[in-house]
Amino acid sequence: MLLLCEVPEWAAWDVAYVGVVPEARGGGYGRELMHKALSEARADGVARLTLSVDVRNRRAWKLYTDLGFKPQDRREVFLAIWR
Repeated sequence: MLLLCEVPEWAAWDVAYVGVVPEARGGGYGRELMHKALSEARADGVARLTLSVDVRNRRAWKLYTDLGFKPQDRREVFLAIWR
C-alpha cells in the first residue's frame, strides 16, 4: 500500500504510508512502491517528496537513503495509548 498526500505549503508531496504485508517483505515491493511514488511526483511536477521514518526501522532507512532521500530533521513522537 502506498499513500501520498499533497503538502501545498511546501510545493511537495509526503509519503504518508508505505506498507507491505509481512509475508511479502523482503521481496522488493517496498522499493517498487517508492519508485512509483518518485515517478508519480516527477510526472506531476512536484518539487519535493518528503517522508518520516522510525529511527529503529533500519530496512526502511536503507531503502530511503538508497533512493536518494537525506535526513533533514529529527523529532520525538508522543503517543497516547488506551487499553
